[in-house]
Amino acid sequence: MTASDSYASRIKAKIVPSPEYYVQRRRQLEKSIIQKRHAVSTKNNIEYIKRKWIKHCDFLGKKEYLKSLHAAKKEDVMIFLEWILHNSKIKKFSSLHENWRLWCQLYRKAVGRSLHAKSCQDINDYMNKDLVERFNLDRSVEEKPVMNVDDLYIVLHYHWTKDTTPYPDGRQIIQLAFVLLVSAYTASRPGALVYVEKNEQTNVQHFFGSVNQVDATETEKMDEWDLRDEDLKTLCYGQISLILLPNPGGIRDHLVMEVDLKHTKGHDKRPKKKIFLMSEVKQPFFDIVMLVVAMAFLDGAFESRIRSIEDIFASRVEPPRYSLQLRFVKEKLNVPICRQPISTHCGISTHEIKPLKYHTYLYYLERLSFAVGMPRAMKPYDLRRGTGEAVEKTAPLPLLQQVMGHVYASTFQTYMNQRVQSHVQAAFLGIPSEDALMNILSHQSRYIDPRAPSHYDDLPATTRASLSTHPEIVGLQ
Repeated sequence: MTASDSYASRIKAKIVPSPEYYVQRRRQLEKSIIQKRHAVSTKNNIEYIKRKWIKHCDFLGKKEYLKSLHAAKKEDVMIFLEWILHNSKIKKFSSLHENWRLWCQLYRKAVGRSLHAKSCQDINDYMNKDLVERFNLDRSVEEKPVMNVDDLYIVLHYHWTKDTTPYPDGRQIIQLAFVLLVSAYTASRPGALVYVEKNEQTNVQHFFGSVNQVDATETEKMDEWDLRDEDLKTLCYGQISLILLPNPGGIRDHLVMEVDLKHTKGHDKRPKKKIFLMSEVKQPFFDIVMLVVAMAFLDGAFESRIRSIEDIFASRVEPPRYSLQLRFVKEKLNVPICRQPISTHCGISTHEIKPLKYHTYLYYLERLSFAVGMPRAMKPYDLRRGTGEAVEKTAPLPLLQQVMGHVYASTFQTYMNQRVQSHVQAAFLGIPSEDALMNILSHQSRYIDPRAPSHYDDLPATTRASLSTHPEIVGLQ
């Protein structure tokens, strides 16, 4: 049989549906709604507002929840938002607006279209004027701090040289420094580096504040960790490449690293590779490559021929090759690099597979921030904003969008430093700009006070005595 005959036979074997099939499919599609693919956190938040809508309908005696949603007018949404304020502890306008935004998502998902633009404008006006005045909602905007290289140096210097706070094991110390550096070097959201729990209570707490605002019957029990591939949405060894590049005149070849961030925001909808390139640096605090090498040795991740750091330094790229990849064993490719500490019969140690949880990472950051002397705990997005600020000064706009993962260039405006990054006074007066002073004024190191107490024992005796009788402390006891 010739190749053309084989191809013809496959074409004949293929079943082509009849015209009636396509007519029927069109009728089905005409009546159905094509659902948008939402992230798990978005689905949880939509479910949260749906239950609020059902409770609201029950309160009004409406049993047809879906019909009520389909028939909703602007007045129905207005009284729904007012009902939420009467039945919650919301004090900030931003929290109310988040409920309104989620209701719009629920409406689009159920009805298949958006509410009329004029109705949306009227609802926004009602919230901004009537509800804000009646419920005295706080409209203040929280500061969005920006961490630059000087701020990160202070944090890492304390972490490596002065921090006496106990960690479960030495690996937790290394991986905390790694997450801080990879956050700074990639401007990535924390969900691409650590494990963000797919838990509704966690998402509600993130968007609306206290978890106490959610009824006990509305919370779902946290799922046990499941080692399915779709759950491993965190940075794993398979996304890291350690590569040797030739250095003919040097004692050893250059060791560089590639980081392929897969689980970034919107990756499932618009898959696109984004690989960051990193190299060794002279300052040990900022050398992320050596941190990865250290963790790989602790995990036994390298192939058998690499047993020590000397084996890496002794390896050379031989012509005609231009590079040499240091490979990890196949069994480690899907193992998260940053992993969760757990309790065992031998004490607390790093789990072999379970990834580091986002809230554990936040706990480490909070503890380290106060130990350094920061009045406010640093957050992962502080570094993301700082990286965006640094890249924006040196790279063209398309590259900035690629680094930040923004589809639209205007999105970066929400990440810009709230302190104007220009000495406008000097520009107006026509005098030299005080760039060094402006840099200090607009970043976090200006607030650090190393003398600030970070532990209970650091407080004066009188303060400790007053704390022991404080009503909130007594209530907790």
